[in-house]
Amino acid sequence: MDSTQSTAVTTSNSTSSLVYISRRILDDIKHSRNSDIKRHAIYPEERALTLPIEEAIIYAIQMINSDAVHRLIELCGRTRINFRYTDSRGRRFIHHAAESGSATLIRVFLTSGPLNVQDADGWTPLLRAADRGHTQVIEILSQESSVNMPKTPRPEIMSALHLAVRGRHCDCVDALLARGACPDMLAGGGETPLHLAVESGCLHCALAVLERGADPRCVDVYGQTPLHLAAKRDNVTMADCLLNAGAEPCARDTNGKSPLHQAILNDRWVMADYLLAQPGVDVNSADHQGVRPLHLVIIRCAGSSGMLLANAGQAASASAATSTAAAPTIEAARIELLEKLLAQGADVNALTDEAGESPLSLAVTSGSEALVRLLLANGASVLSADKNGASPLHRANLLTTSSRNSILSALIEHGCDVNSCDKFGYSPISKCVFQL
Repeated sequence: MDSTQSTAVTTSNSTSSLVYISRRILDDIKHSRNSDIKRHAIYPEERALTLPIEEAIIYAIQMINSDAVHRLIELCGRTRINFRYTDSRGRRFIHHAAESGSATLIRVFLTSGPLNVQDADGWTPLLRAADRGHTQVIEILSQESSVNMPKTPRPEIMSALHLAVRGRHCDCVDALLARGACPDMLAGGGETPLHLAVESGCLHCALAVLERGADPRCVDVYGQTPLHLAAKRDNVTMADCLLNAGAEPCARDTNGKSPLHQAILNDRWVMADYLLAQPGVDVNSADHQGVRPLHLVIIRCAGSSGMLLANAGQAASASAATSTAAAPTIEAARIELLEKLLAQGADVNALTDEAGESPLSLAVTSGSEALVRLLLANGASVLSADKNGASPLHRANLLTTSSRNSILSALIEHGCDVNSCDKFGYSPISKCVFQL
């Protein structure tokens, strides 16, 4: 056999081997349980003959088959392979290797191009590894490139630390911080890794970024601090961690709401109790609508969605629609919290800004005799009126619940004016007759 024939046989054998490996890879993918791999492996078997070598390598990486990757590179020769090849999603070999979690594969492609190259979604290999929780890959990549987010025209892209924290990948978080990841870097929505640690409920991640200097008073685009988020989730352990690190218990978001507001709005009664016990907490803190924690507790007792009722007519229809009583344990928790607010100096006659509603007006609207009598016993004025001039008696007269008469009696016992008129000239009695 001459040299020409020998070369032809070698080439033929290499091509046959390549086709065989390509077919095997496609067959493995076809029977894979990994839906992500199968979704991108929709080639008919006969296309194995024309499968680009780069695509074959990508599929081998996705199968975490380093032997197949090495064999394909060996058979084709490095000069015949485009190591900067991008697939339909703009991903290179290094992106797929990072997502696979294989340290062996990452090392194969470390020198194949820039390590901070972004795919079509704006993600770098490091971001892919952090999102999947591949600590070893992160350690390898971070030796060759920065762990902090490169400048990108897409502000919604998070940093590797954000992604690791969001996924509760504690080892990855530790590795990134050890390699200089910025603990206060902002994502597109203004969230810091600490915000995401609280949202995911990962105490380890929260402590890790705090130990590296994360600011517990940082705010997102809504003005919410991590403590606001902890209050929404009833995570007292997380809240305690934040307060010990210097979080402000009375911080206000862009709507003027404090963590205590958020705890009450989300029925987080354990959290509300915890916050009330903190030094310096302001029980009379009002949001931008003049709504205070005391108003919110009563609104929640009424089964309200949190929207303030603008006038007595709206109050009556809403009361009829939401007259179903809350579960006894929940109602008891709300009343207990209300008592604590009053004991700590909550203003029992404070008015909201938009509708001018007092706690007593809201309690009457709720149809809860227990709330009404509790407020009256703590100095609530029966003469207060909302911005339409409607007194608590006007509202009580419009109730359709079984507690109507007992609430009317309670108001009369405390000296309400039965002849007072609202701004439309209606007294409680004439208003009732008009409704009939």
